Amino acid sequence: MGKLIIEDSPQFNEKTIENLKSTTAVYNADEDTFFIRPEIPRPAVSYDFAGELWIRFDPTTKEIIGLEIENFESVFLKQHPEIAKVWKTAKPHCAQ
Repeated sequence: MGKLIIEDSPQFNEKTIENLKSTTAVYNADEDTFFIRPEIPRPAVSYDFAGELWIRFDPTTKEIIGLEIENFESVFLKQHPEIAKVWKTAKPHCAQ
């Protein structure tokens, strides 16, 4: 799964809200990676956000369509204990 870092920034707007309504949460335990991705796959590029997560966005419109967090349980949740509390409840509902 290659990643592309580009100079353009994703745009958060009203279309982003609509895009995120049709996403699914997926946790891949083997890779320790959490995804929020479109239910219907769309071409996207990744934007490194502060070294913590990848924002996935449409390369043409710049609309945000998802995100990816690597080392989710091993690193990210330890850095964000407030999310770790919610994760215990949410994890069983994430497709794997």
